[in-house]
Amino acid sequence: MGSKPVEVMNGNKVTGLKALANSCGIVKATVNFQLSSEAEKEIEGDVPVVKKRTVQLETVRAIPWAAGDYYISGPTSIVYNSLGTIDNKSMFDNPYKLYALNTVTIDNITYKSNQEIPVSWERTIHTVQTMDDSARAFYEQYMPVVNDAGGLTPAPIYLDGLDCYLVVHAYIGSGNNKTYLYHQPVVITQNRFGSSVLNDWDGSFTIDEKNGTILSTMIGAGRKTIENTFEGVLMGDVAVGSDSDIGSQ
Repeated sequence: MGSKPVEVMNGNKVTGLKALANSCGIVKATVNFQLSSEAEKEIEGDVPVVKKRTVQLETVRAIPWAAGDYYISGPTSIVYNSLGTIDNKSMFDNPYKLYALNTVTIDNITYKSNQEIPVSWERTIHTVQTMDDSARAFYEQYMPVVNDAGGLTPAPIYLDGLDCYLVVHAYIGSGNNKTYLYHQPVVITQNRFGSSVLNDWDGSFTIDEKNGTILSTMIGAGRKTIENTFEGVLMGDVAVGSDSDIGSQ
């Protein structure tokens, strides 16, 4: 006989948090899970006791990071379609811009709230594991670049399984005298399906009149007989509509 499933408790408790690469916008979190399993019972006296084990998992998430009261405009994500290309490339026509959230002073120049701050832009690639030169050169082919206008030019095709993260940086100065003001991670994903309706579906019963679409976990066509049996066809997740009372009325 197989062992019972492992129970996860306190799985949402983050016990460690640290930034990678000097607050570049990529944050590494260490999450502690307490696990208990019926298969790991130990006998204390005459009573079986389920022992709990702590398992550490690491996850990486991208978050924006600002050195002051700033905000930006510009793409924060790239979504490829199911074919691995981009449908709406016009969303990348506008360059990144940095603005003062409140009145700030930079290099003796005061910028009022919502005023644009002239900066330069660059991007960096980060991985959880150490990346050698050959791996970096490979990833570079499939990562966006910051163009001369300060905008983002995405890679022409999506590569599944990229183990790296892109961060766009706003800075002033040059060379070894750069001062970074904002770090914006860019999340790169791919839609699994060719239909935007299906990609956005949350699993609930949905009627999309605009696209002429009805989505449901289960649909059926048929009839009920006088013996209260069903003759027809069910499609979808049939188990969702099943319970112990079916056929008892």
